[in-house]
Amino acid sequence: MNESDEVTPVGIGMVLNSLNLTDVARQTKAADEAGFSFVTVGDNPEHMLDTYVSLTHVAQAAERCHVGTTITTPTHRDPLVVATAFSSVETIHPGRVFIGIGTGRARQKVSVRDLREHIEALRELWSVGKTTYRGVEMRLSWDAKPVPIVVCASGPRALRVGGELADAVIIESGLTPELIESAKQHVAAGALAAGRDPSDITLCWYARTSIGVTTEEARYDCLPSMAAAGAFLTRRDAGLEDVPSVHHSKIRTLAENYDMSAHLRTDAGNPNRRLLDDEALRNYLIERMGVVGSPAQWVERLEGLRELGVHNILCVGASGDKDEMIDLVGRDVLPKLRSGRVGV
Repeated sequence: MNESDEVTPVGIGMVLNSLNLTDVARQTKAADEAGFSFVTVGDNPEHMLDTYVSLTHVAQAAERCHVGTTITTPTHRDPLVVATAFSSVETIHPGRVFIGIGTGRARQKVSVRDLREHIEALRELWSVGKTTYRGVEMRLSWDAKPVPIVVCASGPRALRVGGELADAVIIESGLTPELIESAKQHVAAGALAAGRDPSDITLCWYARTSIGVTTEEARYDCLPSMAAAGAFLTRRDAGLEDVPSVHHSKIRTLAENYDMSAHLRTDAGNPNRRLLDDEALRNYLIERMGVVGSPAQWVERLEGLRELGVHNILCVGASGDKDEMIDLVGRDVLPKLRSGRVGV
């Protein structure tokens, strides 16, 4: 990742849910041409196609934008498999591939220690061609080029590991002024503890996004994604300590009833929509995690975030019609925010 203060631009990336490889390639090409800075695919075998197959199609379709994962976790594959896979994709799209890795939402519980060990093993494989990972010696004997490591984090410990070890950090804690400043401080603390300059680490914020021709359309489309955001707040190391107490019981109830089998569904029948019938909770989650509304409202929101030092966002759980989103953001948002590309 690289970040520039020139004209204080905003880099926008998006996550594609890889359910159809033809769609993934087409949407990557459209996002690239529209001016998106980076395109990523998830790594969730329960809900989508294999991430490395999908990432290969993304890399083949992209011309200028960077591509990567958001996110893989240390329990999905061992470091040798990961290093080989990303270095292989890098040969398709040289200099524009990154690995997004974190602890969240794996089938097995992942600790910050697991994350640290995995990243350190990747660095060793790419720098000296060998490592010992959990007692197993691994070797990389071909000329595998390293790719930037991007830590995706929400809690203080993972954010500090990102500052210590990563080339960039994607921050999932939220978009309020207090949460933005707190996340910056945690990343900086990790960097300084490792003898690094915090300004060398690119920061990107994870945003639950939805765009529509009207505000009403965008807010309706965002409900499944905001329900997911609420459910996942309970699973962080930090728990609900940074959530106003008035919402605690409602968020716990939401999390207990969240249907993971419908996690990627955006249709009207998604059962998770009804979990946000409470207007106060709905508004809180949109304010904390979202960029939601018409193109004009997106511009206003992103300009406000830019003033808080947010120069890169990753659009997650976007409007159900990703083609429409790419078109609206590329035509009516990006031209009003920046000149040139920023981001991964």
